[in-house]
Amino acid sequence: MIIGSKEIIAIEFNLVETNTTERKYGNVSLYLDNRSLGYYDDPISLDAFNLQLKRLINNQDAFFDEFKDMSHDAIFEEISKNDDVKFDSTLFSLGESFDDFDIRYIKIDDEVRFLWRLSKDHFFSYEDENYDIHGYSIKIEEIEKVQQEFDNILANS
Repeated sequence: MIIGSKEIIAIEFNLVETNTTERKYGNVSLYLDNRSLGYYDDPISLDAFNLQLKRLINNQDAFFDEFKDMSHDAIFEEISKNDDVKFDSTLFSLGESFDDFDIRYIKIDDEVRFLWRLSKDHFFSYEDENYDIHGYSIKIEEIEKVQQEFDNILANS
């Protein structure tokens, strides 16, 4: 199932049967600007994935207006190589199937800038993926729409 638009933001997922009814597990990929993040064939907790999306939406510590006029590459390099604790809020960890990617985000005004690259020591193989830094800006409300629909599906599954 796909929620949203792969060209903007989308969640592709399927539920996996488990022995527990308390938590939902499944395969999932996050699409940003028609690029897939995550290894779809490695099931994770969909509840934890959903929680991380909610945290991103509500995170007030990720606003960095000082990066407004910087390129995605420059922002990624600045926040990933800097040991300042204030940049801890830019980490985006969606679960084990996303561990092959270094994913960060910042907020500026009403947008989220996603920044990511494939880790050089990645475990899984990815077609058409390289080690370049990728960036994509999207309105927070677009993320929220997709997350809320995902949340509703999980709640009713």
